[in-house]
Amino acid sequence: MGSQKLLQHRLMIVVAATIFVALLLAQTASAADYYTKGNVWIRDCDKNNDGITDNPPTSDNSKCPGVIVVPKGKKVSVYCKRQGQCVYGDCYWLWAKYDSTIGWMSDYWVDCGGNICPVNTC
Repeated sequence: MGSQKLLQHRLMIVVAATIFVALLLAQTASAADYYTKGNVWIRDCDKNNDGITDNPPTSDNSKCPGVIVVPKGKKVSVYCKRQGQCVYGDCYWLWAKYDSTIGWMSDYWVDCGGNICPVNTC
């Protein structure tokens, strides 16, 4: 009986690990690369430091402190978008990665070839 429970436990771990890897690969595969139109902050919106990202800023940028400035003309990988504080009339924020930093950045400062980046909603 004990060895059967151990086998079930190991199987659950393998299944969980497989799902985790599949989600990571899906996130990486769904990223689209774009370039910044100006110096733009990647912001940390995990206000309570629980490892779960909160919504992008909905009032002012001080609610999500800047982590790193992405220089103008640099490539960023954009995963998804969400509505938040409007920047020059553009009310979308992008979940994006620059080098090894991931966080929120204003859609206004990313050149997606149109008005709003054509990525899925987060």
